[in-house]
Amino acid sequence: MGDGDAPRQFSLFPHVFSQQFPNLQSLTLDYFVMHLSELEQILSPSNPSLTFVSLDLCHLLSGTWREAFDLLREYLPHRCPINVTGAEINELPAEEYDAIFEVHSISEGSLIDQYFEGRSDRNPLKKPYYWASVPDEIAHLEA
Repeated sequence: MGDGDAPRQFSLFPHVFSQQFPNLQSLTLDYFVMHLSELEQILSPSNPSLTFVSLDLCHLLSGTWREAFDLLREYLPHRCPINVTGAEINELPAEEYDAIFEVHSISEGSLIDQYFEGRSDRNPLKKPYYWASVPDEIAHLEA
């Protein structure tokens, strides 16, 4: 590997989840690299007791986080801590990333919090982007 080459990333999913965990209730994945199809397997009806997933510095190799957020919202009854990379997240300008994921007021939370909690039906990663619904204090970033 040359100096400018990025490290090769691969999913550990087949090794970590080589067996079923039908009683799994809570799952925290830190620094985990996976494909959307693998996240879908975790959230599938084969894990009916799973009610909480935390994704901290997780990286998506294929699929989109837009699709992943729809799955998380559909299958999990609780808000999910999210700090992710890969897919379309890497293409977001910093101000758009902040507008989606940063908490702009304690009572409202972030746009992604509002989506997961059902206070908004709009996935903030779906185009057209979320600008119509952002708080006034960050609306100036639209220009």
